[in-house]
Amino acid sequence: MAQIIELFIKLVKQLLRDLCRDIVVVLPAVLLTVLLIILLIILFIILFTVLFIVLLTVLLIVLFIVLLTVLLTVLLTILLIILFILLLIKSRKLWLITVIEVNRENDFI
Repeated sequence: MAQIIELFIKLVKQLLRDLCRDIVVVLPAVLLTVLLIILLIILFIILFTVLFIVLLTVLLIVLFIVLLTVLLTVLLTILLIILFILLLIKSRKLWLITVIEVNRENDFI
């Protein structure tokens, strides 16, 4: 019976030594893996945040350029219409003045 107890104690000691060796070997690997996973998650969050900010900035710049182009086109169109109307009014006035002068000359004849 004493030999069985001694063998059992030796077996428990051997298991504890193996467990300590496994903990010394496995624990740093587990901690390193957890640390790498956390770092990867942080890296992806930063990467996607920067990517989102860059895309949003580019989108806002493109939207600003498009709106500016549309605004300038509308303003130029309005300006051309006003100039065309002024040109028509001026040419009609000139035509009217010419007709009046011709009629005056004919009146004297």
